[in-house]
Amino acid sequence: MAPVPNDACPLGCDLIIDLGAPNFEPYSAFSGALVVASHRLGDLFAFRNFVVVGTAFPKTFGDVARGADTLPRHEWLFYRTLVATMPDEMRRPNFGDYTIVHPEFTPMDMRMIKSASKLVYATADTWELRKGGAFRDHPEQMHDLCESIVSSGKFRAAGFSTGDKDIARCATRDEGPSNQTRRKDVAINHHITQVLDDLSIHGGAL
Repeated sequence: MAPVPNDACPLGCDLIIDLGAPNFEPYSAFSGALVVASHRLGDLFAFRNFVVVGTAFPKTFGDVARGADTLPRHEWLFYRTLVATMPDEMRRPNFGDYTIVHPEFTPMDMRMIKSASKLVYATADTWELRKGGAFRDHPEQMHDLCESIVSSGKFRAAGFSTGDKDIARCATRDEGPSNQTRRKDVAINHHITQVLDDLSIHGGAL
């Protein structure tokens, strides 16, 4: 990263470091390298906002086993290591991710493929994954996937977010399985609420 002259960025300029989808591990080594690189950018306090964005969300679910699985939220665990690694006098970045969408996601015509039913549920440090068979062949399986999340011990309660309310209602069959687009919207709504809760507990930079 090239240095940014202090007078080249009045307080209307944002610095966003987009890491994409790297291998975050080991967190300490990656954090140290990013701290050194950020120092080269000059006065970080000259920027209106300073944000680090990245994700460990898989590009596809092809390697995810059918049933229940768990994946670490490496981008969040890395961020916590990063802010702890930074010297006291250094400005901390704010946190950003891609929710449950990989940055290289390519939209597809869902009418042309038989994609699997799936539900992604963010926890404080993981994603709880539930994967079933082809959604189009048996949409009602979403009831079982939602019930699996609700009974997993990781469910935050129906009142936690609009997405959680939807998951709870789907689990008890008080709401239909809807469609895959709706299921993704529900999971994203919960994810965003979970991230805000994470930041309120562990502290997000300004």
